[in-house]
Amino acid sequence: MILTAVLLITVLFSVFSPLTVTAAPAKDNPVVVVIDAGNGGKSTGCEYFDLKEKDLNLAVAKSVKSYLERFDNVKVLLTRKDDKNPKIAERANYAKAKKADYVISIHFNESEFHKQTGSEIYVPSNEKLQEAVMPIAQSVSESLQGMGIYNAGIYTCTDSEGKEYYGLIRNCEDNGNIPAMIIEHLYMDREEYLHYIDTPQALDEIGKNDAIAIARALNLNSNSMIYKFEGIPAVEYSEPYSIKDSSKYPEDVTVSVKEYEQITNRACLITFSVNASNANSVLSGYRVSTDGGKTYSELKKFDYGTKGDFTEIIRKNENKIVVVTAYSKEGLSVTSNALDAINEVELDPQFSLHKKEAEEAALSEGSSETVSEISSEEAGIVEITSDSEKSTVPDIRDHDPKINATQSVVVIFGAFMGLAICAILYFIQKKEIK
Repeated sequence: MILTAVLLITVLFSVFSPLTVTAAPAKDNPVVVVIDAGNGGKSTGCEYFDLKEKDLNLAVAKSVKSYLERFDNVKVLLTRKDDKNPKIAERANYAKAKKADYVISIHFNESEFHKQTGSEIYVPSNEKLQEAVMPIAQSVSESLQGMGIYNAGIYTCTDSEGKEYYGLIRNCEDNGNIPAMIIEHLYMDREEYLHYIDTPQALDEIGKNDAIAIARALNLNSNSMIYKFEGIPAVEYSEPYSIKDSSKYPEDVTVSVKEYEQITNRACLITFSVNASNANSVLSGYRVSTDGGKTYSELKKFDYGTKGDFTEIIRKNENKIVVVTAYSKEGLSVTSNALDAINEVELDPQFSLHKKEAEEAALSEGSSETVSEISSEEAGIVEITSDSEKSTVPDIRDHDPKINATQSVVVIFGAFMGLAICAILYFIQKKEIK
């Protein structure tokens, strides 16, 4: 009996007591992201404008960690926290030991002839690993483009035997099949990008944007940063470009006139077509020269693989010789044929006269409309026109009377006769009074 009473009291207490605690559901396993700061120690990487790539890599990597770990359900680790240079295999082994879901390596770039530009991202050629990491690669690529950095594309790169060209991606695949990617944020040897990297604040901004882009791809939320990416549509991406051999130059580079529009009797607006090919690599873009190759424009991206269009105003007797130079991803370049552009089109020397005649015809049509409006006024009607309606109202303006010579004589004679009659009546009335 006593035992029954104790059990009953215990049950009632557990039901009604305000101190009852319900266990929280177990938290999902966090996503483990390893951020790899490239280079380090004696491996300085690129060096330009008194800046070393190894320092930039570490600063951005720390910034990425700082911002990314403010999101929920993610664990962020670094392969190095100071000026050391772990071997590539050691970095991959560290990621495997930490059961990393992703490895993201931070780098900056340079080119042999200092003509390459923009951001480049490298992903695995392995289909499964590539599919896993491409949303992050695409999101980061778009983020860098949003910052104003030219988007040079996302790539896979393999050697002549078909193996991964980059050691980190290769080692991560061999040691645990970990999806890895390399971010080449920009070319350090390009002065136009200096303001992105020359201060701690600028580097922190790059890291912040990288972190938010990663979180966007992984659908993470952050209360402290007020970002909620959970449940939003997945990042859409296209298949990356493939680089299979780094020993080939661009081929069959040509420039030609696609179409033109004459704008004066001595000048044309010409659209040029650029064509190139490369069987074993990827064309990163082309530069345009209108002085036969003495000076060039900034790098232009091919619009569709190996073709591109650009427009220039070409004037007669300016001696503009158009050439283009195409570049592979390895910085190898080939220059096109030279094109004396103005001799490729047919200028109409009477173009300006035709234009003048058209203007005079339009003016003549405008004069007829003016006469019509005056006739309406003489009829006592005024047309009031606005953008939305037309209305007709009586003309309340005063007009000067129009009197000819005959009318003037009649008026004067009438006035004289009136005065005469008045005078006669006056004298008759005066006589009667007497």
